[in-house]
Amino acid sequence: MAIFRALLPIVTVIAVLLLLYIFLRAMYSGGKKRSFSRPSFNKIRKEIDGGELHRDPVSGTYVSEVDAHVETIDGQKHYFISKENAKRYRRGERAE
Repeated sequence: MAIFRALLPIVTVIAVLLLLYIFLRAMYSGGKKRSFSRPSFNKIRKEIDGGELHRDPVSGTYVSEVDAHVETIDGQKHYFISKENAKRYRRGERAE
């Protein structure tokens, strides 16, 4: 019983140091401070199949550059999920 009482402060110090190490490592991994806030979806840029995702202005869905129907309208590229959506866009239909 005396051994356990003698080891208790040592084990406590080791446990506190280990928890401190884990906390600091999570906060400053790689020398960069991590942000624990969730980024907004609009700021996230995803890539799939080698192509960046773009929002279809008619349906509001995201389509990759590889699969998209691309049209240049008024000097600006627009990415659509189909030719039908491009026609709807030209008629003035937009996603909310």
